[in-house]
Amino acid sequence: MLSRSFLRLRLATPVSARTFVSTAARDQFSKLTLIGRMRATPEQITGKSGNTFYKYTLACNKNGPQDTPPGERHVSWYDVIYFAEDKDFMLDIRKGTLCYLEADVTIRTYDDKNGQKQKRWDIVQRRLLQISKPKDAEEMPHEEYE
Repeated sequence: MLSRSFLRLRLATPVSARTFVSTAARDQFSKLTLIGRMRATPEQITGKSGNTFYKYTLACNKNGPQDTPPGERHVSWYDVIYFAEDKDFMLDIRKGTLCYLEADVTIRTYDDKNGQKQKRWDIVQRRLLQISKPKDAEEMPHEEYE
C-alpha cells in the first residue's frame, strides 16, 4: 500500500513535468499556431520558376498592455505564404474569414539596400482551418486543408 506522503508528492507533481536529458534532440522544429482573420482575399502569385503560390495576411487580436484603455486591443499582422497542388480551397477564402493556422517558421537574416542587417520571418502554411466565414457570408460548414 502506498503511503499518504507518497500520494501527496505524486499529486503535487504536475502531469506535464519535463525531464531534461543531456543527449541532443533529434527532431527539432519550429511551429507557429495562430487564430485570426484574413486581411484580404489571398493573392495568387506565379514565381520566377513558374510555380504558383498564395500570399495572404492574417490579423490576430491581443489584449494590450496594462495602460491600454478598456476594450482596446492591439492587432498583429502576419504575412503567410502557401505552396500547394490543389488551390481551389484558397479561392473560397474571403476577407474577414476567421481561420486557425498551423505554419512552419524560419527567420532569415539579410542585408537591405542600405547595407543594414535585417531579419524576416518566413511563415509557410501547413494547415488552415476556416472557423467561420465573414459575418455577411452564408453559413457554410467548417473546411480544412493541409
